[in-house]
Amino acid sequence: ASVAAEDARTTIAARRRDSKGNTAFTETLDKLSARLKEATVDLAKHRKSGNVHEQRYVSRMLIKQSTEQVVECEAAAVKCAEVCAPLVKEGGKKFLVANSVDTLAGALRDHMKAKDLTTEALFAEIAGPAGGGVNEETFTAYLEKLPEAIGHEEVAFTPERRSEVFRHMDTAAIGSVTIDAFRDIFNLRFVCVKGISVTDSFEIKSGKAVAKVEVGDTLEAIGGPKTDPSNGMMRLECKVVSSGKVGFVTLEGNQGTKYAEQVSAFRIFCEEMDKTVSEAMKLSGRVQNLIGTKLKELEKPGKEGPLADARAELAKLKPRIGKALGVLESLKKQGAVEKRNFQKAEETERNAYIQARAKKEGAAFTKPASDKVQAVEETAKAVEEAAKPFLALAEAEQAKFATPVALSEAVTAAMQHCSESVKAAQDCIAEQQALLPKGELKGALLDAKKELARLHAKADEAKRKTAVTASAVRKACTKVVSAARVLAAAALRGEMTNKSLSLEKLFMEIVTPGDERISEAAFCKYLSGLPGQEFQPEHLALLCRDLETGGLGRRKLFEFLQQYFEVAKPIAITSEFEISKGKSLRKAELGEVLEVLEGPKTDEKLGMARVKARSLNDNLEGWITLKGNQGTPFLKEKPKPYYTTCKNEVVLSRDIRGAEEVRKLRLDEVLELLEGPKKETFEPAMRVRAKAALDAKMGWLTTTDKFGVVCAEADGKQYTCTAAIAMTDNVDIKACKVLRKLAVGELFVAVEGPIEEAEAGVTRIKGRALKDEVVGWITMKGNAGTVYAEVSSKHYSIIKEVPLQRSKASTSETFRMLAQGEAVEVMEGPMQLTFAPEIRVRCRALTDGVEGWVTVDDTVRLWSPHYTCKKAVPMQDSLGLEGATLVRQVEVGERLDMVEGPTEEGGELRIKATARKDNSVGWVTVRDKDGNRLLTS
Repeated sequence: ASVAAEDARTTIAARRRDSKGNTAFTETLDKLSARLKEATVDLAKHRKSGNVHEQRYVSRMLIKQSTEQVVECEAAAVKCAEVCAPLVKEGGKKFLVANSVDTLAGALRDHMKAKDLTTEALFAEIAGPAGGGVNEETFTAYLEKLPEAIGHEEVAFTPERRSEVFRHMDTAAIGSVTIDAFRDIFNLRFVCVKGISVTDSFEIKSGKAVAKVEVGDTLEAIGGPKTDPSNGMMRLECKVVSSGKVGFVTLEGNQGTKYAEQVSAFRIFCEEMDKTVSEAMKLSGRVQNLIGTKLKELEKPGKEGPLADARAELAKLKPRIGKALGVLESLKKQGAVEKRNFQKAEETERNAYIQARAKKEGAAFTKPASDKVQAVEETAKAVEEAAKPFLALAEAEQAKFATPVALSEAVTAAMQHCSESVKAAQDCIAEQQALLPKGELKGALLDAKKELARLHAKADEAKRKTAVTASAVRKACTKVVSAARVLAAAALRGEMTNKSLSLEKLFMEIVTPGDERISEAAFCKYLSGLPGQEFQPEHLALLCRDLETGGLGRRKLFEFLQQYFEVAKPIAITSEFEISKGKSLRKAELGEVLEVLEGPKTDEKLGMARVKARSLNDNLEGWITLKGNQGTPFLKEKPKPYYTTCKNEVVLSRDIRGAEEVRKLRLDEVLELLEGPKKETFEPAMRVRAKAALDAKMGWLTTTDKFGVVCAEADGKQYTCTAAIAMTDNVDIKACKVLRKLAVGELFVAVEGPIEEAEAGVTRIKGRALKDEVVGWITMKGNAGTVYAEVSSKHYSIIKEVPLQRSKASTSETFRMLAQGEAVEVMEGPMQLTFAPEIRVRCRALTDGVEGWVTVDDTVRLWSPHYTCKKAVPMQDSLGLEGATLVRQVEVGERLDMVEGPTEEGGELRIKATARKDNSVGWVTVRDKDGNRLLTS
């Protein structure tokens, strides 16, 4: 219709040209044009209606086709998951079993050739007199004896694998292996991967080519693969399937070049799996691109109508096709990973018998010595058992033990027997070492040498342990404490991890409400009540007393549970224990201090000990390696860091910037490190030399400090009188009285205004005179234009209390403090004052538990709880000096370990300490009333 209308329009136009000047024709043509116009309008209406119907049809078809394609992709993803399952989900277990069947077939093939047996004859041997199929019990029993019977170690399968081989060969699932299934295992096929000749003999030198095989040709094995000792090549007798020619072909060259590979079920499976996944990914990719293209095309028609609705439906399909593609990509990646894992497992199983043989060869040298060392261990165990009745008792129970002498004699006799066993073992080890060949050893012989050395060390260790046990009879309490210490610390750390407790919260959980220290009863009760833990109450009581007499204070509990390391060599901090699974958070820097949160734990795969730790630099938590598998130390243990103040009035700040003070620290306060050290830099401060308006005092002050805090500024409210003028009590100049006269140069601060009095023609401002704080109204500008007061640019208002000091240095002498609201006149400046970076640490004061930041400089230094006596000092039984009883005199040079403190008492700094010389415990003075130091840390 559109074409016809256009033709009619063209014809009418042509006739108009032909009939130019003919009125009759022109009128007729005009009528025809009008009719054509009406028809064109009608045609446009019909076309619009038809477009809507057409769009609806196109939309329905597009949605239908796209949905069908997405469903097809989703079904393909499900199918791929099923196809990949034997490898991705099951780890290729059935293919490993198939490899074992191939290994079995190779060994039986050699056996049949050596014994001139047919497949049927061998099967009859396995089946026995009963004949027929072979059941699982008979078949697995045959496999168990097979390695020794035929001299093939490679078929020494585990009991589990023997059963798996049986089930693999029971193809009919009837509970027995049939003759047909047995024959099938010998049908090995190979495919040529690189062209090579087939020769008429096993030896290449003497053989002649009988055929040539190309890539893709199939070979059917006649015998099993064998290695030619003259050249190291693996050869196979086979039949070329395509030509029927029989001969020998090289499977693998002596340089590792492969010419033919066995057609394995795993290889076929992988090819099919890869093909299925690849085709599904291509299909999904095409559908995804198609949907994307259609969505772009449908943007043009607009936001309404059938096509807009179709676009909305297509948008819903986009996530579905994306999900299907994600599944396929995941399957592809998992498949690649599992292929590598399968190859490793395959290699491990292939070499298992070689490792077993090497172990057996080495055992010939190590077995006699191993037996002797086992006897040593038994005699050492006898020593332990003899001592056990005494050592297993708590301190209170040991006092009730009835036969200590008999036990000691039994331990001595067992010790003598153990010493004789150790000598016999060491003599045997020396004899076996002498039997080893001289020179460089490799393989099993080298392992045997190492094992003999290990056994020698084991015998020595057993001897040492029995000596320790004998000594422990006399020091049973120490032994009990040592064992309880490890178990209790692990249990408490575990409880902290499980409940996300800080050390302070753990302390508060254990301590009896109202007490300052954890009593022995509270300590024992808490540990005994932990789930999954079993402690002897007496062991816990002994441990509590060993940690600190009179109950556990915070510091001793924290020291008991905290372990710290210093970074000796930069090493990565990772998010997970297993290095391969975690990501690197950052690198630990040399000298950085770390607090242990968990571990140490050993990564058995890598042979490395790792701990979960918190960096004191930035509180970052992660896993870090203590020592590499080559012995490289990355961390070295160190005591928990503490600091102490070297003078009074050291500022403890709320934050690292130091802008807000928490409190002043006294001399010799001990601070527990929580975070840092960190380097902190500061912005330059601004200083001015100024005169105070209040008292005309001259000096230097800070307008903006190093933290960016504004202390003084020119705020535009400071006015100076340029002419003498009266201050009145009212803004109305006609209805006021004079308060006083302001002199030239006098300052005032604007309180209100300025305002203009139109009637009087003057400008007035309400101000506060800085001289005497009088407030009133002042005329700034008279009706004749005279200026009486103007804003001063040299005068600053004090915003925050700030010291007025002698010199530009911020540490100079302070004249007085300038109060908020005071005014000063700047005489010099502003000038910039820079500050050196500071080393800051976040600490907790042991005296009151207050936390904050301090600067590490000559006023704060590292502190240790270990003291050396510099001047003889008495050790007393109480903190108070008055009425204290002398424990003993501490001599110059003696070493003391702090138990409690430091504490100020009667003007002296005192600590409770243990003397290393004789374990005496008491209170000693660190610093006397005159400031003399008797002990140094």
